[in-house]
Amino acid sequence: MQYFFKKSKLLFLLLFIYNLHIAQNINGTIKNTDGIGIENASVSIWNSEKKESLFGYTYSDQKGVFSFKTNQDFVKVFIEISCINYETKSQLVALSNNNVDFVLQRKEFILDEVKIINENAVKVKNDSVFYDPKKFLNGSERKVEDLLKKLPGIKVDEITGQIKYKGKNVETVKLEGDDLFGSNYTIGTKNISVDMVEQVQAIENYSPNELLKGIEDSDRVVLNLKLKKNKTDFSGSSSINNGYGKKLMLADDATVLGISKKIKSFGVISYYNFGINPFNNQPNYDETLNTRFGNEESTTKTNIIEGNIDNRLPSKRTTYNNNFNINYNIITKISSKISLKNNLFFFKDDVERQEKIVTNYFTNNNAIIENSSENNIYKSPKYYRFDTKVIYNISNNSLLQSEISFKNQITNSNETTIQNNLNQFNSNLKTIDFFVKAKLEYTIRLNNKNALQFSSNFSRNKIPQELQIVSNNIIFEGINTNNCLQNSSFNKQILSTKLSYLNNNGKIKKSVTIGNTNTYLPFQSSLIADGNNINSFYENSTYRKSTFFSEYSTMFNYKKIKIQPFFNVAYINQQLKNDAFNKLALNQSILITYRINKRLSLFGLEESEEKTPTEEYLFTNSIVINNQTLKNNISNLNLIKSENLTFGIKYENLTKQFLTKLSFQYLGSYNNYIANININQNFVSYTYFQNPNNLKSRQIIFDGEKQIKALRLSFKHSSTFSFNNYYNSIDNFQIRNNSSFNYNGNLFILSYFNIPINFENLVNYSINKYKTNEVKSERRLISNNFKLIIKPFKQWNLAISQDYYIIDLKSKQNFSFIDFNLQYKSQKVKGLFFSIYGRNLKNTSVYSQTNNSDYAFTYYQSQLLPRYFMLSMELEF
Repeated sequence: MQYFFKKSKLLFLLLFIYNLHIAQNINGTIKNTDGIGIENASVSIWNSEKKESLFGYTYSDQKGVFSFKTNQDFVKVFIEISCINYETKSQLVALSNNNVDFVLQRKEFILDEVKIINENAVKVKNDSVFYDPKKFLNGSERKVEDLLKKLPGIKVDEITGQIKYKGKNVETVKLEGDDLFGSNYTIGTKNISVDMVEQVQAIENYSPNELLKGIEDSDRVVLNLKLKKNKTDFSGSSSINNGYGKKLMLADDATVLGISKKIKSFGVISYYNFGINPFNNQPNYDETLNTRFGNEESTTKTNIIEGNIDNRLPSKRTTYNNNFNINYNIITKISSKISLKNNLFFFKDDVERQEKIVTNYFTNNNAIIENSSENNIYKSPKYYRFDTKVIYNISNNSLLQSEISFKNQITNSNETTIQNNLNQFNSNLKTIDFFVKAKLEYTIRLNNKNALQFSSNFSRNKIPQELQIVSNNIIFEGINTNNCLQNSSFNKQILSTKLSYLNNNGKIKKSVTIGNTNTYLPFQSSLIADGNNINSFYENSTYRKSTFFSEYSTMFNYKKIKIQPFFNVAYINQQLKNDAFNKLALNQSILITYRINKRLSLFGLEESEEKTPTEEYLFTNSIVINNQTLKNNISNLNLIKSENLTFGIKYENLTKQFLTKLSFQYLGSYNNYIANININQNFVSYTYFQNPNNLKSRQIIFDGEKQIKALRLSFKHSSTFSFNNYYNSIDNFQIRNNSSFNYNGNLFILSYFNIPINFENLVNYSINKYKTNEVKSERRLISNNFKLIIKPFKQWNLAISQDYYIIDLKSKQNFSFIDFNLQYKSQKVKGLFFSIYGRNLKNTSVYSQTNNSDYAFTYYQSQLLPRYFMLSMELEF
């Protein structure tokens, strides 16, 4: 290790001395024929007109000015200028001439590059799509997220806010071209006012590293928000929302946006005492080490859990809070070479919820065991996170990036449970989630075809948990306790390094990577019952894994066919207690796309992977994970094998707002962990063990979007049919072969009539069928969300909505909510809005839903927020 650090210091010293070498500057301006500076024009500096060696490249700023420093000992250089919609221009320049001016002529065939329909609603340029928000708004939208839901090709998750574009996950949402938020972009989309946005851009094949543009084969997707000109200095919004239901309702927030030549920042502060799910509201960061196969999560797991149910209702209908939230994001350009990005996030909350759960378990002899619980739940999370990133452009051809992240979250949960109408428990759970990560990445562009990149990552995530359960509690056969204390702790550390070589020779893009990842993961658990240590619940073990890997990927086109193969070879060494496992794993994938024409294409993917078990399956002794559930494992270090076969057809014409995609997918998995489930009236225990049988899933996925101009309607539809075969065991470790059929579909309809009345409607429909031997269960659910938007005058906007749910078509049990929102936009004060709105006008008090599986049927019921009315004032500045 000392040898490595000595060599690293010597390398950076040589780089530093090199950059101190006497350099010459080339400065210039790039303007159009009207004398206006051209922004983002590409400037390439070659050794001669033959273009045998590229010295480097740069881009012009907002005024069309560029500057380039060279250490090359040449009398003249050859400069080539190119920009979209302009003719390319080149010139031989003497280095003694420090200032050079270029004038570019506009191309005359711009309309062939930019296809515009629907009054400029959507424009397409190469890999970018530009949306005009004004063509999609109906007046009911307040935040950017509301707008994105209506744009063709874009889908927004209703709960998390995560965005997909053409089915791909969006990596980030940039602000005026800068990545202010990273993967935590929902901070921006949920809080930036839609009135600030001039244009939304979707960018495919995006390279976050400027030096790798044109060299790497990237399938990343990002969005970019272009702001209105009067919003690019200092702007923001402040809103006060106060009202009354059974108690005072508060929802107040303020945002501030600052943009200057050197600083770009966005901040949010808010307080809500209802309607927030803090665990969906916390930052969403991708903590995966970026390798194609064998991805290693930097974060570890929690064993002890709260009894959360997949509640289909939004938090605005179910949750009382005491939520205080602060978030601040800033990018500072310290100099022309150095920029600094900082992200600060803090929130605290007190969450209340009441629920009732009744579960009927089906055993092997078809007996039914019923387990019921009534729960009063209080959670108090407190969350801190700080991220900083330094970007240092050492030269025009080399880039150094450094990132450090720190997170600490403390969550206290208190739950009072009445089980089977007899036993009462009081449980207190404390979870501390400490996380730190550091990353260093160095990139050097050797020439216009080749680049090298070195990266190193270190992370540590420690999650100690303490669960105390008080009162008479039968946690296991033969153990009856009045007071038990369960401790559990994962402490995961990862050190990873890799070196990549990237090449683009004009026809083929390829990359070669070698690297090593080391994982160190101690685990401790213990149970103290009435002051006595229970030996069968004690564990102190350490898992170690070392992986040496090499990867090769390439991309090339042959006529209308695009081929993207990827290969990974990994030597994996695992150690757990006295067990050791060494294996050479071969992973590969190949994606083939056949383009029938510009819009229609066929695609096929074949992929196979071998990966190690994750930490939640590596301990052997039992753990109490809540007051009614136990868990343990029969650990095994065999690799889990998976395969994926997908093929389909897609048609994309965004300018016509017509997209459709049909795909067929087969997923298989061997050596996966399955559960043996032991059930009685007091508790359920799960023992996980590896099963060599193949878990199979076959899926048919259809997505379609279409705007019908004659009807002035837009449609978005998606359907997923899933046919699954899987295994588990009830009580006796006899393997049960189960099958299931699941369907999930939705249809969103949006009108844009030339009258003051428009509407939105979203219908969701799902089917869940399970079969084991002769036992069958089925559940069908439908929901419909309808909104009517009435705009009688320019300043007034009224939205009336109804949310309707049938939780089970067999029982025909249903309930609905009616809401309204009346908004007035001030004529005298710019950016001032007043609103009055009401929710749950029918005063529905209880929500119910059912869940089913091959061995259980669950009936869930929770209290709802009562009818309430709010007065709101919002000022945008």
